[in-house]
Amino acid sequence: MSCMTQISVLGARSAQLALLTLKGSESLLQKAKATSALLHVAGIGCNGNRGHLHTMCRPKVTQAQTLTASGPIQSRLAMSSDMAGSRDLMDFPHIVFPSFVKMAKNVFLQLFVIRPYLDQSFSFPTFLDGAKQALLVVSEKLANGDFAGLRGLVTPEALAEIERNYATLSVKERCELKVIRDNIGPIFPYEIGMIIEEDDDIQKRWVEVTVCAHVHSNFANRDRLSESEYVPPYQLPDFTVWNYRFIRNYTKGVNDSWVVNVVNHFKPNVEQAD
Repeated sequence: MSCMTQISVLGARSAQLALLTLKGSESLLQKAKATSALLHVAGIGCNGNRGHLHTMCRPKVTQAQTLTASGPIQSRLAMSSDMAGSRDLMDFPHIVFPSFVKMAKNVFLQLFVIRPYLDQSFSFPTFLDGAKQALLVVSEKLANGDFAGLRGLVTPEALAEIERNYATLSVKERCELKVIRDNIGPIFPYEIGMIIEEDDDIQKRWVEVTVCAHVHSNFANRDRLSESEYVPPYQLPDFTVWNYRFIRNYTKGVNDSWVVNVVNHFKPNVEQAD
């Protein structure tokens, strides 16, 4: 199926309505419902969402080519890391919801850049399965303060920043870092970045994928509770969002695997209240 055919399947009218709700609503619950509708139109399930593609350039690079696929529509909550009620593990913008425009560009780069030139086996469902497993492993080690166990899973630069900010958390906040598999709701790649560096005769290439996950125990309880008993997680103060960014070196001749270079979590309802 061609890229344009996949994009057309999104359904213009339904997508437009969902997008307008995302842009105009201040309610997390309304935004969540609009996101669910948008992902449904895209043919993506609760745990297999699509995100946007964007390219970033590393510092200390004299000749770097970047593929940029960012768009004017931003369906996320970007908040300062030092605002009241925020206990960030890393200084990173808070991402809650996907973007329709970036989803479409995501399809394009996946089909015409990543698969043909970097990784023929790359697929979002497979990647998200690995991302979810990484979320479970990393979050458990963080809750236990096992920074030695995070070596090789998280980049040294990220680990140093996480460890500094971890020291400011209370015992309760540290325990809350652990994620249980059944509590993971929607999870989607928000941003994919391609980094290309020209170094002598070698073209170095990396891919970064930023993943957003919604976490709350009520995601697991949805089928066990009646309509009157069930409260949508997005209305609760302990609704938590996790942002992870993964990076992999795709330079020719390099055998690399995905590692995490951003780890962050936050409670948007608490921040809004503050």
